[in-house]
Amino acid sequence: MRRITEFQTTTENDRTVIDFGESRNFIKLSMLASSTVELCYVQNAVVDAPISLGKTQQTDDGREEFFLEVPVSATHLYLCSHGTDIKDIRMYENEDADLSNLYPKCFDIHLDENYCLDTVTVFTAKEGYSQYSLYTSLNGRDFDLVSIKDDDAPCGENGDLYLLDGKEARVIRVYYEYHSISPEARFDHIEYTATPSKTPYIKRPEIDVCPFDESEHASPITEKDTLDEVYGIVARRLGNQYCAWFDFAIGEKKKYDYFRISSVNGKIQIKGNNGVSIAAGLNHYLKNYCKVCISQVGDQAHMPPAPVIPSAPIYRETKAKIRYAYNYCTLSYSNAFWGEREWRDELDWLALNGVNVILDINGQEEVWRRFLGKLGYSTDEVKSFLTGPAHFAWLYMSNITGLNAPIHDSWFEERTQLARNNHRIMRCLGMEPVLQGYSGIVPVDIQKYDANAEIIPQGKWCAMQRPAMLKTDTSSYQKYARLFYEAQKEVLGKAKYFATDPFHEGGITGGMSPRVISKTILSEMLKAAPDAVWVIQSWQGNPTTELLLGLKDVTEGEKHALILDLYAEKAPNYIDGRPGNLYHGHAPEFDSTPWVYCMLNNFGGRLGLHGHLDNIARDIPKVLNTCGFFSGIGMTCEASENNPVLYDFLFESVWQENADDLAVQTDLNLWIKDYTERRYGKVSASANKAWEILLNTVYKAECNMLGQGAPECVVNARPRFGIKSASTWGNSLLGYPWEALEKAEKLLSLDKELLCGSKGYQYDLVSVRQQVLSNRALTCYRDLTEAYRKKDIAKFKNLAEQYLKLADEMNAVTAENRYYTLSRLMDMVDALTVDKDDFTKRIYRISARTQITTLGSYIMSENGLGHDYSNRQWSTLISDFYKPRWEMFFESCIDVLEGRSEREIDWFAWEWSWVRGKCAK
Repeated sequence: MRRITEFQTTTENDRTVIDFGESRNFIKLSMLASSTVELCYVQNAVVDAPISLGKTQQTDDGREEFFLEVPVSATHLYLCSHGTDIKDIRMYENEDADLSNLYPKCFDIHLDENYCLDTVTVFTAKEGYSQYSLYTSLNGRDFDLVSIKDDDAPCGENGDLYLLDGKEARVIRVYYEYHSISPEARFDHIEYTATPSKTPYIKRPEIDVCPFDESEHASPITEKDTLDEVYGIVARRLGNQYCAWFDFAIGEKKKYDYFRISSVNGKIQIKGNNGVSIAAGLNHYLKNYCKVCISQVGDQAHMPPAPVIPSAPIYRETKAKIRYAYNYCTLSYSNAFWGEREWRDELDWLALNGVNVILDINGQEEVWRRFLGKLGYSTDEVKSFLTGPAHFAWLYMSNITGLNAPIHDSWFEERTQLARNNHRIMRCLGMEPVLQGYSGIVPVDIQKYDANAEIIPQGKWCAMQRPAMLKTDTSSYQKYARLFYEAQKEVLGKAKYFATDPFHEGGITGGMSPRVISKTILSEMLKAAPDAVWVIQSWQGNPTTELLLGLKDVTEGEKHALILDLYAEKAPNYIDGRPGNLYHGHAPEFDSTPWVYCMLNNFGGRLGLHGHLDNIARDIPKVLNTCGFFSGIGMTCEASENNPVLYDFLFESVWQENADDLAVQTDLNLWIKDYTERRYGKVSASANKAWEILLNTVYKAECNMLGQGAPECVVNARPRFGIKSASTWGNSLLGYPWEALEKAEKLLSLDKELLCGSKGYQYDLVSVRQQVLSNRALTCYRDLTEAYRKKDIAKFKNLAEQYLKLADEMNAVTAENRYYTLSRLMDMVDALTVDKDDFTKRIYRISARTQITTLGSYIMSENGLGHDYSNRQWSTLISDFYKPRWEMFFESCIDVLEGRSEREIDWFAWEWSWVRGKCAK
């Protein structure tokens, strides 16, 4: 711990305000004061309302002290002393590491020609021990694995010697992965013995990405392209033979998006104003006439023997101009390793649900390679700035940089191709991709290439180094914004929607006006694309009222903005505007700015039955009927592929027979019976009763208000007593009687033989059973905690055994469905590394496993408390990761109960070893 005492303080309404000057994760505060002091903090003075931390406690020496159980990232601390003078303020926090030198980190040693290597000796820190992997390369791009140091032997005076038996190489790479006493990469140097091979120099392959305008994706889109995409959905999701059932047609333009279903010459004709409207009509027909359910997590696609002809034409339209998909986090927690097949399935599903605006950060790495290349950065330097595949979301939200780098050169080519394919499909259907907007992110060393660049250091996020930000009100920003949008157009072509949230979650504005920031960002965006729409996340205090005023400073600026009310189903911000309000505007609906009602629901990909379905059923008609600037609905989950009933209902809820009529609230009890029939393919009275229980427990808002997302499974938590959550910001509290879910599980299982042919039923049954087991584990945990407190050794051992058996049951139950397995994620990772080099195969697997366990390396996991944020109830992850942690803990507890010394367990060291060790295979 280090002490920091130099602060700039001001007085504001009887409060002492500490301006840290940079974002800090503070641990302890101590001060001289004559009375108890209340503390509040903000992460970002621009976008956050003050959050209360509680009150100080007086110590024996008369000081007031405050300890934080959870370090928080803060730019300003408010000490509310009610007029009492506060002196000698001290802050204590963990010693800082060199954030530019954190492991895992890549060190490349370039030889002056090709050599046949006899030995390589690696020198690392003498203190503690180091672990790393060693590679060689002939072309500087593709690296062969030579060895992995996994033992705990310290580096001696003579280093670690490796015999390479004449291995030919021009580059030697050390990928430093762990140090036992430091979060930093303690690599020193290498020595080698070799003889020149005399073979010709092998040039590093060029990254080959042609300009978008020269690619096949730039060709004009025809009506046939649109209809072929819709027929393709039928072929893929139902079968080729069913294409003959349908006659799809583009209709005239109308006031609203619409579809019309009728019978023409024995076929089902579906007409709409664009492809996505037709697809939404197809889904309406499949749901209501064929009893088919197309889902992210298991289709029930048993079609009737012949087309079911509606008795009269069906017409639906929607006021919701926007039907939006994704949070930045979704694209990492769920989609990071998706290939063409996964994206094709997803786009089918999105189209069927009428989604027409989609955030897509695929291909942005090539945008950044070109953008930074124009500033002087080499490709390798760009790769050091970028993250590994599982963490791009946080790079593009300006939270972190460099973690789990570098990606392989082929990533730039392949992900650009994937993005272009995706966008072509979207545009054929009438969807619009949302690309990255530019708010000023630059590498922290930008002044190495541009000494005149005016930047604001951004401090830390989750204890990790944030990229720097340009001062938005400078010519540097204008220049860089132009270069960024030029690079993006070269790679991905023209776009309309651009998403960016400047100074996100703790960013430091350096005294700039939020009004000027927003005006400048939008102005530069409009220079790049005159019809641009800036997509802004309303999260915490964002957007501030000043930011909204900045939009108005641009001519018709509000028409070029779209605000996503990210968590509207639980904590809506669109209703928060009022005179004098610092956040969300001086009036409701973000000061008359177009906005979208969004459902967040999921955090970090953490699984569990959870939702606010009744809130959505009530709110959607309300906003349709009363809100003048309501522009649509959206899914902004941090991870999808969970709780499929929520998405099914959300996207269906905005379609009406006449969009100008008053919208009517859906009767969820009736709707859920139809949903159950189409999802399971059969009518089941017991399944209907089970869903009645689910509606009134896990999907009822008043039973699910205790934290962010579903109650976390206690088995997924780092073992300890007093667990309230598995992740730092989650919760493990049930807001409903656990017995009710036990009953629902029994009811859902009664007709298993009848319903098991449905993949939707198979998924739901596993989901409910896992939730039941999770609830039982929570009860067992409370009992064994009490047994330990009472020192009842026999009872504790018995309960520990029961607890571990519950973990085994969880592992077995989740193994029954591929969406609940670790192997599904790793298979996607491996599919992206077919024909790739050894280094890429290793670090992509490390990247994936890091995300779902420690979230990052030591600093992010421990100082930033990111570990287990993305915990998952997945088969194999339970048996190989969560259960062994509890076994170690129980052994330590029994030692104590039986009078032996308590075992010291370095949780991070064990977890990181699991992440790396599994990747070696």
